[in-house]
Amino acid sequence: MSGTAESLLARMLGKKLFVVLWKAHEGAQLGPVLHEHLQFMIDLEKRGVLFASGPLSGTPGDGLSVLRAASMDEAQAIAERDPFVLKGLRTFDLREWTVMEGSIGLTINCSDRSVALA
Repeated sequence: MSGTAESLLARMLGKKLFVVLWKAHEGAQLGPVLHEHLQFMIDLEKRGVLFASGPLSGTPGDGLSVLRAASMDEAQAIAERDPFVLKGLRTFDLREWTVMEGSIGLTINCSDRSVALA
């Protein structure tokens, strides 16, 4: 692939998303609130707000979520409504992320209505 950096950048996606890095408080008991947290995240997913989310390896209770939001303030408000945060079990660091490169694979099989994400 040839061209200047500027010409390559001009063709890239440039989609603004927000990354939430969740940090569980030491000794936090997340289990009793897990169902409520999962319902919250599934609701965000169904409304198209949650791009991706899940736990991070290493420290139990830590995680990462990627949100679609119009602004940092909106993403902050969403993260603050997480039940783990509301109950004082987690804190978070919020960062704006610009998606430039990458790929997402999707296969839709019409014969059995199955969908696979790669």
